[in-house]
Amino acid sequence: MSGYNLKVEQLLQDYITENLHEFQKEIEHEIKLITYDYQIEAIKQEFHRQNPTEYQ
Repeated sequence: MSGYNLKVEQLLQDYITENLHEFQKEIEHEIKLITYDYQIEAIKQEFHRQNPTEYQ
């Protein structure tokens, strides 16, 4: 029975490791999107600061 338990334990470890890796990739992707959005917003604000409209 211990051989069966070791196999099940290994299968669970492999499954968890694989899914954690996928989850980590999703988190890293979200961080890149947030960073990109932040940088775009900073560029827009700097542009508007240097080029105010006639109403500002």
